[in-house]
Amino acid sequence: MNRTLKIFLIVAACGLLLLIATAWAFFRYVSNHKDEWLSKGQDTMREGIQAGRELRDADCLERAIAMHREGDSGFGGLGARLWLNGCLQTAAPTAEFCRDVPAADAIADSIGWQLRVCTERGLSGNSACGGLMSEVQRYCQARNQAANVGAAATP
Repeated sequence: MNRTLKIFLIVAACGLLLLIATAWAFFRYVSNHKDEWLSKGQDTMREGIQAGRELRDADCLERAIAMHREGDSGFGGLGARLWLNGCLQTAAPTAEFCRDVPAADAIADSIGWQLRVCTERGLSGNSACGGLMSEVQRYCQARNQAANVGAAATP
């Protein structure tokens, strides 16, 4: 075996060992903190549910965006998204909130709408804002489906 091949194999083996060690360390870190993160996420959602009892759906979104801007949401925007999900579950619906919101499965329309709304709110290029808007889309889609079922059931 020539010298260049030996060096290459040694470097490749060291790289593989480093990759395995990094993956193991990451796995251990996640394993050690997952219960804490799940608990915090559940608490955040409960806080949103509680707040939503006194808010309108539009107010929930405004507060979630403010939480995200202030950095109080944690997990790179996931906290604000969980809070918004909880808030929308108990908030009073308003007619105009879902007016121009596309269905979540309309991919091209969703992307365009999320980009436009995030840009209008000063969060252009912010992926966490897109996550918040996805929660709004899910909420509006469920609300619209419930309204359609109710309308179909009325003779």
